[in-house]
Amino acid sequence: MEAIHLYLVKEYIIRLSKKRLVLRTVDLQLTLARAILMDATNIQHFCFENGSPATWLEPALPTLAEIIRLQDTNAIKLEVATFASRFPDFSKGHLGAILTIKGNLSHSEIRSIKSILDVNTLVTDPSKSLFSLIKDPSRSLGKGYNSLGMDQCWTKTLLSLTLIPPRLGAAC
Repeated sequence: MEAIHLYLVKEYIIRLSKKRLVLRTVDLQLTLARAILMDATNIQHFCFENGSPATWLEPALPTLAEIIRLQDTNAIKLEVATFASRFPDFSKGHLGAILTIKGNLSHSEIRSIKSILDVNTLVTDPSKSLFSLIKDPSRSLGKGYNSLGMDQCWTKTLLSLTLIPPRLGAAC
């Protein structure tokens, strides 16, 4: 079950990053953050109810939602630093894909936030790598991959959670 839990969180992040969604208003960012939190709760509940021991995955989606929700760049930096300490394989490319969603940040603010990741962090437990399983969006054409070999039908069944609320989907 831990492998399925990891797969669900990984695929959610891939699909969120691939949407190339740009939300310029705070209200839309807050709506997306709430939707991600609801989906994270559903994923956690499903996985823990079915015996997943992967508690280390629990903060991944809620923290990404918090980064999208926050508006103060210093608060975002603090959240990113905390996130990078939990997930040391989180790259500037991964962060850039999430920050792209926040269409109200200037290039200098994005650069400043990304600079938080300049501090070297080492992956101490490779069995708990999440972002190393996700292609760096800045180095790929947005193509995700299925590292667990699950077929598409199974993937669609597991990922029946809504990534983008209907009101936001029209803006894509």
